Amino acid sequence: MNLRELTDRELFREMQRRMKCEDMPRGRVLLIGPPGSGKSTLASKVSEDFCWCHVSHSSLLKKEFQRKVAIKGWAADEEEIQLHVQLDLISKMLKTPECARGAVLEGFPQNPEQAIGFAQKMQQEGLNLDKLVTLQGDDQIFIERLNKREVHRPSGRVYGLHSPSKLPGIDDITGEPLSKRADDGARTIQARFQKYKAYYYQLKNILSNTPSFSINAEKDQEQCLVEFKKHFPEEFN
Repeated sequence: MNLRELTDRELFREMQRRMKCEDMPRGRVLLIGPPGSGKSTLASKVSEDFCWCHVSHSSLLKKEFQRKVAIKGWAADEEEIQLHVQLDLISKMLKTPECARGAVLEGFPQNPEQAIGFAQKMQQEGLNLDKLVTLQGDDQIFIERLNKREVHRPSGRVYGLHSPSKLPGIDDITGEPLSKRADDGARTIQARFQKYKAYYYQLKNILSNTPSFSINAEKDQEQCLVEFKKHFPEEFN
């Protein structure tokens, strides 16, 4: 942000925001949960309320993929980005000024190998987690959310069961068509749930030294945020 480009009103609002942020807790939190549990949405809300950065694994991968394509004409799949590169992207992001006060991470790790690498990397870089937060609930509720989910690919905006677009299948901002994510097909959804359940307890064991708590993710996101804040009572009660 270039402060010289802001109007006086915008500058005043930015000063107010920064003053508010000074009273917010600091920390690094990892959100985990099954598909459709609302990890990304909750992370965005926590990021806004706590003045923390939102570290989205999928967004970091997409940016790295696009960078490599632009520079080298690299044509590999995003998923083929090596683990050490993914870990470097996360640690580099956590060291930016944007993440100095705190960070909420989501979308990673997705298997035991990534979890081990993540734990080791964070320890080596002095970027240890303060909380591990698990989003829990009924699979069928989460599956219904995934079935209703649509995305605006150019911007990344997501619409769903509790936040539908104003016009069915149309992005609210651009008027462009929405689409389904490739991994939201019926068969793929079942495979994603099975994958999550297969590694969940291994992940908890690998990160067992990190204080943890759970949230009932069947609730709407505002209620989930309220439940999240209960674990930081000195700031919000």
